[in-house]
Amino acid sequence: MPTKNPSSNLESLDRNRPPPTRSPFLDQRLGTTKGITQDQARISLWGIQSLVRKTMPGISSSKCVTSQRLASASIGVRTSVSPEGEALSAFDGLYRCGCVWTCPICSNATARKRRDEIKSILEQAHDRGYRVYFLTLTVRHSMEESLDGLKRRFADARRAMRNRQAWKKMSSGCNFTGYIRGIEITYGESGWHYHSHEILILAPAGDEPDEKVITHEWQVACRSARLKIPNEHGVKLQQSSTRDDAGYPIKSDLQEEITASMYKTGNGNYTPWGMLIMGSKVGGFLLAKFREYANTMPGTKKIMFSRGLRTLFTLPPEQTDQEICDESKGDLVHVIPPADWRLIIKYEQRGQVLQFFREMSVAAARDAYDALLRSLREAEKSRPGAPPKRPG
Repeated sequence: MPTKNPSSNLESLDRNRPPPTRSPFLDQRLGTTKGITQDQARISLWGIQSLVRKTMPGISSSKCVTSQRLASASIGVRTSVSPEGEALSAFDGLYRCGCVWTCPICSNATARKRRDEIKSILEQAHDRGYRVYFLTLTVRHSMEESLDGLKRRFADARRAMRNRQAWKKMSSGCNFTGYIRGIEITYGESGWHYHSHEILILAPAGDEPDEKVITHEWQVACRSARLKIPNEHGVKLQQSSTRDDAGYPIKSDLQEEITASMYKTGNGNYTPWGMLIMGSKVGGFLLAKFREYANTMPGTKKIMFSRGLRTLFTLPPEQTDQEICDESKGDLVHVIPPADWRLIIKYEQRGQVLQFFREMSVAAARDAYDALLRSLREAEKSRPGAPPKRPG
């Protein structure tokens, strides 16, 4: 009996996807969540993290912002204001996994930090006359390739390209100063699509980088790494002319993430969160692919700064993703009793609680919190199998 082509399975899932549900984070059609607010987007992140907890209960991200950091630690809410004046709220006293690949909460926290760091570097670079280029490297891929194998060979090819004499000669002539690199992964009818986005920073004086030279060197490097040789579209080089390009190597705009790029890209590929969302509904192929991704990517840096770049642009020593996620910022404005927290987790209300304290005064937020918990306790009492109410 002939085996079924996995790509036809993917196409079938795409054609027969279920209708959108009432929750934005479960909308399956590209663009159906466009126009949602920042608060809706934040709540959606909690919904996706709940899917991680339910579909992969054994990984560290399934316990993130769910379990207490220490048994003796109290759970609370902290509020703060960002440098741009945006009101923020976060839980305190909870375990954080720090994994940007499998936890949307930690991914969002680190993305904000990295975005601010990249923005600072780009603004300084433009103000000081440095030249800035964006470089995208992609490879040809197929359904038969594993993500782990593709990741390793991609890293080998990039290393080989930078060790080649032609690259070193071009880098020297251009007065290459440093780079910021980000990794992006999607999945589609041709399998895993693993590619890098880089910001190249060049000294004010020097030659301009040549896209044809980079393309040739990338093709040779891919051949040496046993990758399929990319065509002329395997390299894209463009110059930055603005100080406001911090989003290039890192998808950091919350509304953009939730609307389109969090689920499917413009070419129809699924992002990892899209695989998880669809896989949680239909199971099988896409869920297995998300698990492959979750077992492969943790431990890999998503954003990397070249050596010396942070010092050159007066940034402090780099924090790890875990350190960023473990930071406690702002004022502790509310303490959550353990019994309340169990209900908040059970009824998926973490995002709603944070929204109260982000949007309202502390007094009003506490009133809204109390009303929410009353409704959750009533729901708990009325659920099937609940103990009967005491008389009187």
